[in-house]
Amino acid sequence: MTWNPIKETREYHCATSEKGCDRLLEALRAQGLDINLVAQALTGDDLLRVACIFDGPDADPNANRWKSYQETN
Repeated sequence: MTWNPIKETREYHCATSEKGCDRLLEALRAQGLDINLVAQALTGDDLLRVACIFDGPDADPNANRWKSYQETN
């Protein structure tokens, strides 16, 4: 069974690998967030293969922490 973003209630961000989840955790903590990587799940996507699932006092399932490439211009 693959991970389902519709049913996920914790904060998550997708990455290309499990190591990418570690880098995301470092980036979130560098923003001063009290957040922990609690799980990783396969997404079924060919590029963003892993859902990095976070929990903790600052975890927000509705967070939009990074701008898309289109928004950075």
